[in-house]
Amino acid sequence: MTQILVTIDERDATAQSIRRAIAMLKGVVSTSLFGPEIRKKAEQEQYVQHSLETAFDEVHRANRGETRLKTADEFLKELIADTAV
Repeated sequence: MTQILVTIDERDATAQSIRRAIAMLKGVVSTSLFGPEIRKKAEQEQYVQHSLETAFDEVHRANRGETRLKTADEFLKELIADTAV
């Protein structure tokens, strides 16, 4: 039995499309995909999107005079307090 190692650029392929391409090869006995989970990437993208939306909302509230933006020291204190929990 021969094994083939293929490296794929994750930005251009999903796990489903990779499995479909492998299934088209004749004589394939089994397949295994190794690497970061696609689900994890989607979760990271969702986290970044939420963080950006929160930041933009905070800036818009500050521009309307509803709140004031935090100083860097205030932000760091809050960040440290959140990670300590």
